Amino acid sequence: MVSTGAAGPTKNDLGILSVKAHSIAVLATVLLCACSSMGSSPREQSKNALPGDKAKIESRDPLSANKVDAARGPATAATGATAPTPDAPVVQPLPDTGVEGSAPRPTAGEGNSVAVGPGAGIADKPADIKAALSDTASPLGKRSVYFEFDKFNIRPEDQALVEAHGRFLSEHRSVKIRIEGNCDARGSRELNLSLGQRRADSVKKALMLLGAQEKQIQSVSYGSEKPKATGTGEEAWAENRRSDINYPDFDPKP
Repeated sequence: MVSTGAAGPTKNDLGILSVKAHSIAVLATVLLCACSSMGSSPREQSKNALPGDKAKIESRDPLSANKVDAARGPATAATGATAPTPDAPVVQPLPDTGVEGSAPRPTAGEGNSVAVGPGAGIADKPADIKAALSDTASPLGKRSVYFEFDKFNIRPEDQALVEAHGRFLSEHRSVKIRIEGNCDARGSRELNLSLGQRRADSVKKALMLLGAQEKQIQSVSYGSEKPKATGTGEEAWAENRRSDINYPDFDPKP
């Protein structure tokens, strides 16, 4: 029996070992490059990166992000959103004065008299008031408001007279008047007293609409019992269809 020793490595075996050793060296080199790349900063990576990858690397660079934010404006603390940079001053609106281009107009009232008609602006002195009421050239010197037959509405031709007395009373609150409603002789006594009261009240309401106070005015009716003209014709009847405005404190006593 012939014994043989262990055979040595062949050329084929040596070739296989050489290939494996080369593969291990290449793999080690790749791993070493990968580790070196992971430890470098984004700026160092961008130097060695290809042009297509450079933008991706810079997007992870906080310094590059600051450059972009600085161009758009400062970021807000709560949301991180960038706020626009103001480029124009803010103009504050002017305060509202209520009336454009003019001051408020004064109104008539107690302690604030405004000259708007005959007798306006005079002091509340009896002598001055009596003089104003006695001026026959003024509407205040006219005291009778006339009416159509069986009517109690104020005629257009008497509007100026009523307005003058209404404004005078509104400017002199201490002055009092008595309005006396009258009728012509036609009709019953009861009918004429009722119509006379309506005529007196019609003038009273008009004066109050012009600023007079109710406490300044007393309205009464005399019916046909206090005629201004006698007779039975239309001229006399027209004179008796009236309301008289009397100022008891300033008119002459009958």
